[in-house]
Amino acid sequence: MAVAAMMVGVSNTALADRLSVFDASWTDMTVQGGNNGHPEDYVPGNGQVYPGYGGQPFDAEYFLYKIQGNSLFVGLQTGFNLVDGKQKYDGAWYYSGDLYLSFDNSPSTYEYAVDFQTTGGWGTNSGDEAFKQVTKSSSPTYGESGPYLVTEGSAIAGVLQGISNGSGQYVDTVDDAISGLQTSYWTIVELDLVALFGADWASKGLTLGTHWTMSCGNDAVKGVAQVDPVPEPATMLLFGTGLLGLAGAARRRQVAQ
Repeated sequence: MAVAAMMVGVSNTALADRLSVFDASWTDMTVQGGNNGHPEDYVPGNGQVYPGYGGQPFDAEYFLYKIQGNSLFVGLQTGFNLVDGKQKYDGAWYYSGDLYLSFDNSPSTYEYAVDFQTTGGWGTNSGDEAFKQVTKSSSPTYGESGPYLVTEGSAIAGVLQGISNGSGQYVDTVDDAISGLQTSYWTIVELDLVALFGADWASKGLTLGTHWTMSCGNDAVKGVAQVDPVPEPATMLLFGTGLLGLAGAARRRQVAQ
C-alpha cells in the first residue's frame, strides 16, 4: 500500500540554477560549506571547483530528492558528463563515481551505493547498475573528496527500480566567473523503500545522506535530508476518537452545570 511521507530538506539559495527536470516536487538537500565556502555551483575565474580545478565540466552542483508512495527518488546535478560517464581535461580522461547513500542516522558514512560500473561501463544509465551494501571503496585523486567507487559489496535485489539521465541548460545566476547559458547533466535513481526497509518504513522515518564525486575528486557534492515518521492510520483513528471523546465529555459537563 502506498504511503505518504512528510519531507524536510535543506534550502538552497541558488536553486534558480537547477535544471528544469527538477521541478517544484523536488526538495533540495545539498550540503553547503564545501567549495571553499561558496555555493556548490560556484566557479571562480581560475576554474577551481574545490579542491581541484576544471571549471564547469568538473563542478558537482546539487542533490535533490522526493518520495512518491514507497519510492525514493534521488537526483544528482553536475557539470560533469554523467551520460557518457567521463570527461576529458588537458589530454586526460576522468570518470564518474558511484552514488553513495546512507540511511543509518549517520549521513557522513555510506553503507549503500548505486554501483554504476558493475561491468566496466562509465555512464550512469548504461544498464549494468546495481544497488549494493558497501564493504570497501576506492578514493579519488583528492582523497578528501571520497569515497569514489565501490570495490567490494553485496548486491541487494529489488531495491533499484530505475535510472534515468540526461543534460540540460540553465542561465547562471551565481556571482562567479561564468555567466549566461550553462550545460549540466543529471541522473535520477528510483529506490523501493519497502524492499530495503520493509512495509513499515514510513512509520519509522529515515535520515538520508548522499555523496558523489569523480575519479580526480576535483569536486564533490553531499546531501542530507530527514524524512519524518508518518503515523499509522489506526493511530490517527484512535487519536481522532480520543479528541471526540474529550469534546463529548466537555459538553456533558456544561449541560450538568
